[in-house]
Amino acid sequence: MKRTSLYFADGDFSGGNALPRTADIAIAIQSGSGFIRDPNSITLLATVNTAANLEYAPCISADGREHFFTRLNLNTSEAGIHRATRTSTSAAFAAPQRVSAITGFVEGPGLSRDEKSLYYHRENPGTGRFDIYRVTRP
Repeated sequence: MKRTSLYFADGDFSGGNALPRTADIAIAIQSGSGFIRDPNSITLLATVNTAANLEYAPCISADGREHFFTRLNLNTSEAGIHRATRTSTSAAFAAPQRVSAITGFVEGPGLSRDEKSLYYHRENPGTGRFDIYRVTRP
């Protein structure tokens, strides 16, 4: 299936090795040989992006109705994988829910081709290392 939209993190990433100052997810749509920001992006992602958190690392399903992403709480420095769904690609996403099967400081969701596995990386406390993990669904 040819992609006609692009999900990306938009923000201020000038902090060097520190956290971004701001990060929200946005959508671009194909226009000619490139992409332009979708004029409906803010509306479609109104429940995904928040002022109190950083949202980044978007992962969208092939049909465009399921969206996984990382949300980092700036007050607690807790990062989690969230899932938001919608009824059609022209509808706004419903309020996201944290994926409860995934715990710890986790980021970077990625769906398998059959969309039954969700890969992500998790920090191993005390080691400073991140390893790749997977959760599955029927």
